[in-house]
Amino acid sequence: MFTFLLQLRSTVQSGHRVYLFSMFVILVWVLWAVKVVLASRYRPWITPYETSNSVVIPVVDEPLDLFRDVLQRILRQEPGETIVVINGPRNHELEAVADEFAPAVRWIWTPVPGKRNAVRIGVEECCGDIVLLVDSDTLWTEGTLTELLKPFADPRVGGVTTNQRILDPGRCFLTRWAD
Repeated sequence: MFTFLLQLRSTVQSGHRVYLFSMFVILVWVLWAVKVVLASRYRPWITPYETSNSVVIPVVDEPLDLFRDVLQRILRQEPGETIVVINGPRNHELEAVADEFAPAVRWIWTPVPGKRNAVRIGVEECCGDIVLLVDSDTLWTEGTLTELLKPFADPRVGGVTTNQRILDPGRCFLTRWAD
């Protein structure tokens, strides 16, 4: 900030010298101000909206207890349908956990590894008007499904996301940053 002020003073005094760093700092502050103004206009959705929905959960190698907890928390909120797509090598343990929640949970196995392929398969299989893509280690809090559906009352809304909290943010740099 001190460098910016010195460069700004030099620009004002000389009248013709413009510093790239000063322009960058000004741009950052202008963007921040725009975000503040737009954020001040935000109003949360308060009217419940009900429509058919499908939850798609791609999973490859998740700890069984965590995956069981994920499914329990999601099913407590009564989604229209829940589809688990197990991808990569066959994982009979994950299949057994998904079977514990049948018929509320339907699982599909694909030998093709990768989250994108699993999401594609899950979306092709679901029949709800709204598709919720959930990571296999995402723990829903009470009312998550209701809150996620509310904005879709406005036909201009094409997608929503949640605020995330990482379970163990100290695990590595990336998880600390994502948290």
